[in-house]
Amino acid sequence: MEQLNIDCGLEEYAVGGAILRFNPTDPNLYARFMQLEGQLGQLRKELEQKVSAAMEASQVLTVLEETDRTFKDLLTRVFGPQNDFSKLMEGVNLLAMGNNGLSVGENLLMALEPVLTKGAERFAGVKTREAVEKARQRRAGL
Repeated sequence: MEQLNIDCGLEEYAVGGAILRFNPTDPNLYARFMQLEGQLGQLRKELEQKVSAAMEASQVLTVLEETDRTFKDLLTRVFGPQNDFSKLMEGVNLLAMGNNGLSVGENLLMALEPVLTKGAERFAGVKTREAVEKARQRRAGL
């Protein structure tokens, strides 16, 4: 069988003991990441409702576990199935607190946001340069 070698623009980032791989200039990835904000807002509301309704500590722990699993599943959908956030986070619940007082999930999103923003800017810059070059060629042909 022949092998096709395709440059997909993947970059690698060490997260814990695993590697997160994605193309930060992928506009679909950026769009999914932006949609994540609304999904996480809904997840937060559901978490608050379920915790308020819980009658026992074991129910709260179950809700926290379910919310963590859903959060990681959303991240896996954003970054692709090759990036299993359950494995990437090495069992750490994304709702756990970091030393800075923010949740592990918040710290993760804050670390990812500038990488994705720079990637989106690189993508837009390339497309802008291409459009300017095409316009220059059209003007030169007049």
